[in-house]
Order: sequence, then structure tokens, then C-alpha cells
Amino acid sequence: MDIIRLGTTRQVLLSFLRPLSRPVILAMLVLTDEAKIVKKSKILVWFACIMLLTGCDEDRFKVKTKKRKVDVTKRFRAAAPLTKASFKTLVMSAKKAAAPPKRRPVSRPSSQATSRATSKVVTKKTTHAPQETPPKNLYLRASAGHVEAIRALGVVSSGLYAWSGGDDRTLIKWKLPALTPVKTLRSTKGRVRAIAVGPTGRRMVTLEGEGHLSLRDADGRVLRSSESPVALSGMQFARLDNKLLAISKGGELLTFHGTSLALQARVKGCPKGGATALHTDRFQALVAVVCGDGQLWLSTYDGKVNKLLKTKKKILGVSIAPDGLHFAVSTEDAAITVWKVHSKALDVQQVARGYGHVREANVLHFSRDGRTLLTAGVGRTIALWKVTAKALTLQRYLQHEGAVTGAFFLPDNKHILAVDTASNVRLWKRNGESAKTIQGPKIRSVSMSFSADGLSLTTADQRKIFSIWDLRKGQRHIVFGIHPNHLIRVQHAFDAKHLLAVDPDNAVFWDLKQRRTIDLIRPPVNDTISAAALGRDWTEVLIGTTQHGVQLWTIRGGPTRIYRHRKPQGVTSLDVHALSRRAVVGTMEPKIYIYNLQQFQLLKEIDLSKLTPKPPKGLFVRLVRMSSDGKQFVVLAGRQAWVLSTKDAKVLATYQHTATLHSAAFSSDGTMLALGSSDQQVHVMSLGDKKITTRLSGCRSTVGGLVWSAKHPVIVGACHNGARIFWHAKTKQSIVAIRPLGKTDWLTYTKDLSFAGSAGALKHVSFSNGTKTFPLTAFGGRFFQPTKIQKIFQTTFPPRKTQTP
Repeated sequence: MDIIRLGTTRQVLLSFLRPLSRPVILAMLVLTDEAKIVKKSKILVWFACIMLLTGCDEDRFKVKTKKRKVDVTKRFRAAAPLTKASFKTLVMSAKKAAAPPKRRPVSRPSSQATSRATSKVVTKKTTHAPQETPPKNLYLRASAGHVEAIRALGVVSSGLYAWSGGDDRTLIKWKLPALTPVKTLRSTKGRVRAIAVGPTGRRMVTLEGEGHLSLRDADGRVLRSSESPVALSGMQFARLDNKLLAISKGGELLTFHGTSLALQARVKGCPKGGATALHTDRFQALVAVVCGDGQLWLSTYDGKVNKLLKTKKKILGVSIAPDGLHFAVSTEDAAITVWKVHSKALDVQQVARGYGHVREANVLHFSRDGRTLLTAGVGRTIALWKVTAKALTLQRYLQHEGAVTGAFFLPDNKHILAVDTASNVRLWKRNGESAKTIQGPKIRSVSMSFSADGLSLTTADQRKIFSIWDLRKGQRHIVFGIHPNHLIRVQHAFDAKHLLAVDPDNAVFWDLKQRRTIDLIRPPVNDTISAAALGRDWTEVLIGTTQHGVQLWTIRGGPTRIYRHRKPQGVTSLDVHALSRRAVVGTMEPKIYIYNLQQFQLLKEIDLSKLTPKPPKGLFVRLVRMSSDGKQFVVLAGRQAWVLSTKDAKVLATYQHTATLHSAAFSSDGTMLALGSSDQQVHVMSLGDKKITTRLSGCRSTVGGLVWSAKHPVIVGACHNGARIFWHAKTKQSIVAIRPLGKTDWLTYTKDLSFAGSAGALKHVSFSNGTKTFPLTAFGGRFFQPTKIQKIFQTTFPPRKTQTP
């Protein structure tokens, strides 16, 4: 109370003195000037005037409130003790609360936000703020890795980071050696086919689609884009000058400016066919280009000296040693040769040769010291070679699940980074130990096929085996477990005596009666099989690949026709009607192609984005299946299914499901359609009423495969957990269920088809035991070379008489 009274009395006195203060001060100053007063007295009078003027200032006695900044950390530190994690969250929440609110763009629904398509940011249109534009670089959530085949790999010169890209149109930045994903970006121009990292690691160039070049910084942001005048197949940065070397499918060597991406030079090097591989040394003394016809084009960096190297076997890959005086090449017979360059005239001499691969190798890379050579390819193995002046010695193998598409020695010379078509990224130690692995999605491919007489059923799954079941006895009587990779499809021929079994690397045509292989079909180099189906009776096979479209093969005759799309599109599924010789092919774009195999022509091209109802962006064609009469076919993409006419591509029926559709099968008369989905159910649809009539359950996982018997009202569903469920289509009841074997169980067979297996396997299925047991890994990839099958069997299994099952 005393403080308040003192303040009020002071304000009252000031209210009287303030109007009189200024006249009094002026009078005092005038008198001191006119009067003769000493200087000391004048100074005192002036000082008194100043004191009187400041004392009568009312603002001086006002309470001043300063705007202080709130120290959030002191506020929380004064509270109860917190952990570091909780303290950081409280600090961030307080800062966000103190910050002014910002207008944020409205996000899309979750179903579209997680799709593969490029989603643009949509903002509310207001009169106060302009509409925001989407960024050029769309960042996605950092996933565990790629979901499709990896095609490109680039390592920064410091060895701290690496970039990878593939068919899923994503770029992932990896932190080394932890191998953790740092950033994931989306390519809007197509699949990422090549990555060239600059010498300093501050920039890189990515090849997307056919010829779209994107210059990016260390974080992946696009700095500049350019379209190449021709389709490119590979590229590499020159270390000494600011140039980018690239090769085209027409056999040309192109030189681009490293910053502006402007085309500076264009030289024709390969006389026939396109260029497939490119490499230059770090001193830019030599440039090597692999031509499509199997020749090697050698050239000095200035282009003054050129030379073509031709060997007996086609050359597939090349790598120049760090010294620039040696280079290694791989040929189609799976051999690795080392050559030496003697002079500036590019006189070369072969100094070493080695064999260690079962399949072709097209990835080669020297270590920094040039003493170790790394080779890999479609055989799913990485071979390490010791390189000396006159010898090439094989040291060890590194096993992969898919075809190796890229492999590099890290700058520390102690680790190897490799990627494959199975979406795996693996970091190896030089001694052969696996340091870190980022695995792709688990393959759940399931396929089934009824024989024409309806008496046997063939099943295949991710266990790399296919089994033939006798439906009359309910027993499995033939098991083939020699495929080196997971099976994507099995299909019976119309005579019920032959079978087509397909994996990503091989399509094998079997004679079931004699239990031997008739023909072996392999995809082009650097490509894999994604779909296959039998054509006319059992004399033709149509295969779809991830890069080269579809190819028509004749049994024992080789490829007869290659169908290339307007631009490379990965084939996801296909089906053939043998009588009409019509084929339906689905791709990643997503598009549908209808072919006439008899006249070798494309009949119709269908874009799914133009159908009704329109599918969400980013979806691909998961499955296409034709009816038994060939007049209609079904297309699955995401949660939607379309039934179209083969003649005019008219939409006959549509179905929208709440879960992702994975499988489909027509009834024998073509009036019913069974659809399997991820909700563990099978929905049977009447095409006449366009309604779901039956729902079948029993699978404890996704229904990945469906087949409808042509002779009986039986539907068989293949579950992703390995079970096979038989349903009666009329009674809607489950007839029988076949459960898979345990993970530790195994089965093998001898030349005479005598079976041996683990105790758990023999409890489920009874087989006659042989005198010897060999694990399936004893065969390896060698079994799939037709010329070696008989020799391997004769050495591994001596001929003897054994009772067949």
C-alpha cells in the first residue's frame, strides 16, 4: 500500500510542476546569460535546469515491460527431471505451440498417397495465399529397399554413400557400411537403368527410361534434365575432365557436358548392332565399348586410334584395370580373359584365361590395386579372381538370390557392394563373409495346372520344386526339385504327357512319361523371364521378359519371332489360347496387348487408364487369363478386375473388391469367374448376372493362385503359406487340403526316380528310399546345361536297378 501511495503523490506533483517547468528553465537561462556570472555558476544553473526537466518527465516513472524471449529449455529444466528423449519432445512441442500457425496443403487420401504414381500436392484455393506448386523432386518414405529388380548401382568416391535404382522407378541413397537407406526418390520418367556418379561425389547423372538424363546433387535433387537424341544403354563419368560418356543402342559413343548435359560429340563405333557395355580407366587413356554383335571396340580417349577386337565367342562385358594397361572381358561361354595393351597403337595380347561361372557373366570390376577381379552375371554368383602377370586364379564365390546386375569394390578395398534382380542389396567382406543384407520382398509365386484328362494336378511354389499329384489316389507320385530359382508358372500340354516349368532364368519343357527334358529356353542376356505360356499344342512357347517384350519359341527350334513394344515395358503376365493362337500380354505401364501368333501381328493395344472404372495411378497389370473358348479374358490390377472381349476389347464385366486381387480362373463353360484376393477368400462371380454368387474360405493367407478343373466342378486355390485347398464349386465345401512340408524337410531323387528325404517329409508322403542321398545343392546350376545332364548323372548316380515309385 505504501508503494501505491508514493506513486500516486508523485504523479499529482508532476501534474502541477510539468506545465511550469519549461518557462522557468528558459527564464533562468536568459538571466544567467545577461547577468555577469562566473562560468562555474553557469554550469550549476544549467545542471539544475536539466535535472528539473528530466525530473518533470512523466514517462520516466512509467513501469517498463520488456518483451523477453521465452527460453523453453530453462522452463523445462526447472521442472521435474526428465529423460533426454522426453525432454526433446517437450521442447519441440513447446516451440511448435509458440510458432504462428501456417497454412498447409491438403493431402490426398491414403489409398492414393501410397500408390506408385507421382502424386501432386493439392492446396485449398483461397484469396489470401497463392496456390503452392509441387516440388520437382518427390521424396518418398525411406523404405527397406527396392520392391522390383535393381538395374543400376553407383558408389561415391569417398565410400560413404551409394545409390541404387531399378524397375520400381525409385532411387535409394544408402549409407555405408551400415547399409541403411537415407533417402528414397521417385523417378517420373521411367525405370532407372543406369547411374553415373561424378568424380567428387557431389553430383551424379541418372538414365531414366530410354534416354532421359537427370543431373542430380548429392541429395538427389534434380539440377538439370535433358533428352538424349537416341536411346542410351549405359554411361560413365570421365574422371579428369567434366564430361559424361554414354553409349547408344545404335552403336554410338556420345559425349555430354558434365554440367549442362549438352551433346558435344557423337561417334559411330560398333559397325553392327548396338552397344551394350562401356568402361574407361581413371587416367582416361583407353575407352572400351562392347558391341551387340560380340566385338569389342577399343579407342583412345581423344579418338585418334580405334580398333575392333573379335574373339571366337561373343564378348558380353568389359572392365579396364586401374593402370590402364590391362582389361578383362567376359564371353558367352562363361569364360573370363585378361588382355594387355602393349602400345599406343592398341596392340593387345591375351595373357590369362579362366573358367568359374556356370552362366554368362556381364559385370566385371577391378579392385583399386588391380590385383583382384570381380565377375558376376545371370548365374547368381560373384566370383573373385586373383590377377597376376600370367595367370587368373579363382579364389571364392559369393552367392546371390537373383542375377547380379551391379557390383563394385568399395574404396577401402575390403568390402564389395552388389545388387541383383531379386531386389537384394548385399555388402560383402572380401573374405567371403556377408556383412549386411537388405532383402527384397519375399517371393510368393504359386502356380498350378490341371492335365487335359483332369486326373493329375501339378503344383509349384517358391520352394523351387513342382509336384504332380494323382487325383484318383490323392497321392503325390512325381517331384522335380532341380530348378535353381523359384517357379513362376507350370502348365500341362494337351496330351497330358508334357509339361512346361518356368523360372526367371529358364523355361524347361519336360517329357513326363520318360521323365527327361526336351528343350531348354533361356531369356536374352541381361534379361529375365517374367511370364510364359504354351502355344499351339506343345510345339510353341511364348515367353515374356522384363526388357525385351515377348518372344515366340518353337520347341527344339529356337526363337521364331520377337514382339517388341513401342518402348520397353516389363511384361508382368501373359496367356495364350492354343486353338485361335491369340495371345494377351500385360505390362507395367499398364497396358494390354493382343497378338495374333499365326500372322505375327499386333491386333489391339489397350490402355487401362482409359477403361471404366478408371484405376488409380501407379498400378500395373498383375494377371491376365483367357477363357477356355478364347473369346474373353480377365485383367487384374490392384483391387479391380475387368472382363474384356478378345475380338474388339469391349468391357463385358467389372468387379471392384475391398482387397488386392491376386489370382483368377474361368470355368470350363466361361460363365463363371473365380477371383482370389489378399483377404484369404475366393469370390465366384457369375458373368451373366455380374454378381458374386459364392464366397469360398479356407486359406489362412493370400490366395495367390487359382485353377478351375475342365472335367470336374472343382476349384483349387494355392495359398501363400504353401497350402492347396480343393473346393467343390456346387456345394461350396472344402474337399481336401494339402499342407506344405516343414522348412527343415527335404526331398531328393536319383536317376531312377527313387526318392529319399527327411523323416518329416516321409511322414507326409511315402516314397521308396534309394541307397544314396544327395542334397539338391549338389546339382547347382550345371544341371541346366543340356550337354552336361547325362555326364553329371553318370558320375553322380551310377546305373543300378531300383524300384520306381
